[in-house]
Amino acid sequence: MDKLDGRIDNAFYGRMSAQWRVEQTRLLREIERHGEAEESYMEDGVRLLELARNASHLFARRAPGEKKDF
Repeated sequence: MDKLDGRIDNAFYGRMSAQWRVEQTRLLREIERHGEAEESYMEDGVRLLELARNASHLFARRAPGEKKDF
């Protein structure tokens, strides 16, 4: 964003700076939101893997004659 001669006036610079700061803040919030979502998916995935790993042990510990839920 510049004039052909390579100079911009203070008013233009002020407007564009303010506009870019607003955009930068919005993008940083968006990045943070995505990071939190990714962390949540990772935690859910770890719990699911732990459940799958322990499924046979959990099934074997079921009391004899205990009704199956499935």
